[in-house]
Amino acid sequence: MSGMKMYNIAMTWISCGILVISLTSFSQSLSSAEKICPGGLAGDILWPNATHQGHVYMPCPVGIGEAARNCTENGRWQTIDYTNCTYEELESMKQQLGNFSGTPEDLFDMSNELLVMTSDNVTLSGHLLASQDVLGRLMDKQIENSDFALAQGLVESIIHSSGNLLDTMHNVLWENIFEFQNKDVCRKFTRNIEKYGEKVTEYLSRTNQNEISCETSDNLQAKYLSSEGSVEVSHTFRVVNISIPKSVFTVTDDYGHVGVALLLFKENITQWISTNVSSPRNKHPAKVHSPMVSCLFSPKQEDPLADPVSIEFALSYGIANNTCSTVNIKQTSNVWHQEGITPAKINDTYARCLTSTLSDTFYGVVEVGSYRMQIPAVITTALVISLILFFLAFVLLLYANRSLESDRATLVLFFLLTLMAGYLTMVSGLYATENEYACKIVALILHFSQLSYSFWMMGQVVQLMLKVTYKTTETGSVAQYCALGWITPSFVVASSAGLQWDYYGREEFCTLPLNDEVSSAFIIPNVLIAVTTIICLLCVTRGYCKIKRKERKLMYRMRRILPNIRACLVVLPLLILSWSVGAVAIHMETTALDVVWALVLIICSVCIFLFYGVFSSEVQNEYRMRYGACCGKKHGAVQDSPRPGWRDEISQLSQIREPSSIGRDADSTTTNGALPGTSGVQMDADDSGPWSPREPVNDSTASLSSSVASSLALKTKLKVFPLRKTQEQLSPRRTIQETLT
Repeated sequence: MSGMKMYNIAMTWISCGILVISLTSFSQSLSSAEKICPGGLAGDILWPNATHQGHVYMPCPVGIGEAARNCTENGRWQTIDYTNCTYEELESMKQQLGNFSGTPEDLFDMSNELLVMTSDNVTLSGHLLASQDVLGRLMDKQIENSDFALAQGLVESIIHSSGNLLDTMHNVLWENIFEFQNKDVCRKFTRNIEKYGEKVTEYLSRTNQNEISCETSDNLQAKYLSSEGSVEVSHTFRVVNISIPKSVFTVTDDYGHVGVALLLFKENITQWISTNVSSPRNKHPAKVHSPMVSCLFSPKQEDPLADPVSIEFALSYGIANNTCSTVNIKQTSNVWHQEGITPAKINDTYARCLTSTLSDTFYGVVEVGSYRMQIPAVITTALVISLILFFLAFVLLLYANRSLESDRATLVLFFLLTLMAGYLTMVSGLYATENEYACKIVALILHFSQLSYSFWMMGQVVQLMLKVTYKTTETGSVAQYCALGWITPSFVVASSAGLQWDYYGREEFCTLPLNDEVSSAFIIPNVLIAVTTIICLLCVTRGYCKIKRKERKLMYRMRRILPNIRACLVVLPLLILSWSVGAVAIHMETTALDVVWALVLIICSVCIFLFYGVFSSEVQNEYRMRYGACCGKKHGAVQDSPRPGWRDEISQLSQIREPSSIGRDADSTTTNGALPGTSGVQMDADDSGPWSPREPVNDSTASLSSSVASSLALKTKLKVFPLRKTQEQLSPRRTIQETLT
């Protein structure tokens, strides 16, 4: 069996093996319905083994109720649902407030009991859900004309309890509620807190009281004022100052007063009050860097206001691109916008905002553009330069290998084509987040192209390893490599997309994330490909060095693949570095990483252009054929340098008369049946050799015969080895001496 047949069989088995592995993993994922969800301790609950698809219910670890957990088709547990867990005390409060007929003292006692519950005992999402339900029922009750101290204590307890539920330590609980209950729960809860200000200011106006202040909580502070409408209202929280000119108060209530409810929420509230509050797919993405202010008038004033309200923010740290923004908490789909609010003065640590609209709106300072909407200029420049260099290398190599005779060059062409497709998709669609489905398609293409050029890189190294192993440079089929470079990543991407479709196309960018389960779909294959490629490349280098050391007569063949070995040694680590830095830079979004990624991209593209384009053996051969050797040197991969003096000896031998002319001169002296140069001597068939004469030849004819024989011998050698001299070939000087003796 020839080396090329072994080479083709090996590549076929490698490609088929990878395809079988991909199909096996895909079939295992599809048949995972038979798997069992293992039991064990999770969330302070001992869960049993689940052999069926559906929910498993267990008693809550704290309080009453049942926690639920779903066993999926692939034998994996999902997040535990604690939203049905509660306390008996909270359920009792719900029943009492549903048909309340008690006194203001009963409401006050109930609010104090709830304050204790929310301070220490809210540990599960169900506890938080039940507590905010009780608070909503308390806020619905009208504040009676009771003792002012009792009313103030009731309001303070309700505001403080609300602040406890909005603490950052409960973010995980809110996420659990959003996953298994209504995602609008927190927005409605915040809206109830704002509307509660109408009842408090109405009580102040009715009882002719001036204010109620609740500023002890870090998460929620409130200031309720009742004014006659003829004075300016100003209040300063810890980092926010609100000034309302008296010209704003154009409408008063039945008692001739205007109520003002000022609320200051901690900035973490913004991630719960609206499902799309910071979505990068909106036109104005934002990160909130200040507390949120709510200002409500009772009765409602004319809109727009006669003079703007001033809100000043003292920011704790410097931010870039900050501006004043608003969000309407009545609308679940609304986002931060700059309509109706103007930044009067703003810098990194201070912002003064003016607004003429105070209706169901939160105000704050946000960092606009903190989510990237397009690739940074430095990355775009590097990608464009890379595409140009890839295209130039592709054109050079395609022209030099226009007949597709070299399988090595054909593989490099496919590799460059895949690189260009991936980079072009990245430039045009990495941040195309406006359309969700288009973003998913871009993520699929990027996933495929990244895996594809990794497989093509491995295919090049495997091809070189087979050529070094069989010590051949013969051209073979590239069909197996096409299966490896394009079909195999297609199976991997199809399997990943079928199982984790929702992860493709993020809100921030159109590629796969690094911090989710789907990241294994491209991290693990790339690690395996990189390890395999490096091992094969080490084997290629070792085999080439062994041939160079022990089988130098084969070096004229191996030198043809030396440029490809050098290219793989240089490009492979650069590709791995480029992919790693790029993945981190996309997720981190820092200027330093962007610059590093851009430098790596440019260095990698320059090396690919040089080693796969300019310095490739095909391009070098094409250049020599058209323009001659560069700088007067001859390339060792094509033609060995002859020994000095060899051409002089050949020119001396060329002066010997040609055999045909010698034969024509001898024909005049030959007899019938005699050979040229035998002077008419007859040959018998019984003689020992074809040139055995019956009679001895004279000196002149012997000299002529020797000249003819030596000329024919030299011509034969030059025909087989025109200019190349190997170890098996005699030196020219020795050939002359042996043929003339």
